[in-house]
Amino acid sequence: MHASDLTLPPDKHPTLDTQACREPVRPFFGLPWQRWLLWRAASVLMLALDSLWFRIQARGTEHLPKDGPLFVLANHTATFDPAWLGWAMKRPMHYMAATSVLRIPVAGRLLVGLGAFGKKKFVKDRQALLKMMELYKAGQAVVIFPEGMRTWNGEPGEPLPGMGSLIRKLGARVVYVRIETAFLAQPRWATYPRRVPVEVSYEGPYTYGKDWSPVEIEADIAKRIRVTPRMPTQGHCTGRRMAWGLPSYLWACPVCFADEGLRPLASDGNQLSCRACGATWRLDLQSRLHGQNGAPDFTLPQAAARLVALVGAPPVVDRARFDREGLLLEARNARVLHEEEEVREEVVVAAGCLRLHAARLEMTGADAAPLWTVALTDVTAVSVEVANQIFLRVGTQLFRLDLAGQSNCKWGSIIRAWVSIAKGADPASVTLPPP
Repeated sequence: MHASDLTLPPDKHPTLDTQACREPVRPFFGLPWQRWLLWRAASVLMLALDSLWFRIQARGTEHLPKDGPLFVLANHTATFDPAWLGWAMKRPMHYMAATSVLRIPVAGRLLVGLGAFGKKKFVKDRQALLKMMELYKAGQAVVIFPEGMRTWNGEPGEPLPGMGSLIRKLGARVVYVRIETAFLAQPRWATYPRRVPVEVSYEGPYTYGKDWSPVEIEADIAKRIRVTPRMPTQGHCTGRRMAWGLPSYLWACPVCFADEGLRPLASDGNQLSCRACGATWRLDLQSRLHGQNGAPDFTLPQAAARLVALVGAPPVVDRARFDREGLLLEARNARVLHEEEEVREEVVVAAGCLRLHAARLEMTGADAAPLWTVALTDVTAVSVEVANQIFLRVGTQLFRLDLAGQSNCKWGSIIRAWVSIAKGADPASVTLPPP
């Protein structure tokens, strides 16, 4: 049972600390003055963006602690979430970011200035966890996204286990943040952001007594960060080229199911059309698909659910080819790159035709000779990122797949499903997971 499935007694609530906002502020918030100056410079840059472009609107800030230890737990919808939620708190915030990202010359320095610290991708990083606890015990505010990843379609994710135990162990003080319109401003799959005011609501700080179990705390977390995307209550909203990037997530036509069939119309970047059946939709700011010339309307979760039904259980895009050749997916002119996490460096391992079989992922050259092969039982993590990137962790090694234009969401979800089957899951019970 997921923690979010647990129903708490109606009279059980965490304790609200209304005096926290009156605590004195330490010089430089307890940071070395050089580190405080870097945060101040970075925050001034973000303040201009937050005020002029994103037009942050904050609610529930009256009890926010100005200093002292704090876990800030928030839903995760967009790249700028850490900066957006820190806008109204006006104090240094600290959060995890991929170590490779922090080594990008300019952007990495800006992120460090805003409080980011490194974490290895897709693996339990003990050093990052110790850093997080060290910051909290030093009286800092630490941002955590319990869902673990940004949403692709606006639907809230399931919080990861373990957060309840950590809060209970530390007796931690918690502020909850709901970034309520961010998915409309910057959908994860979108090529271009939209001009939508970002509304952020704060709740807390709360503390949990000894009568709270870790599972109960996690159920309360799930309830308090749950957000259904909605339009802002005020402010002008506009968007251009809103359909750009959507075919990476919605990788088949929801009407005729043509694989890789959808394309944005060049004449109107807010429209999407199927090259196979000709169905056309106009996308609105809430990422709803309005059918044109008789095509049915869909919300984005509804359209995605049709793809899940299409591939069935176990998930197979082309069942005839799978039965004939044992082939699940194929991408010609693809590349496999090895990620060096300690430095900003990638090494091309192989380039050619990438094929996914039921038990292995392999790259072959022009003469069909194998260039690179990984057994699915050896894959420990699969992560789908923007810009057509999929990361695989195989033991201690991290690889990136460049799919030459095919949908990263399709490949990532199907690889993840067949990894679980290769490791013993019942094929008849494995459906297409979210990216």
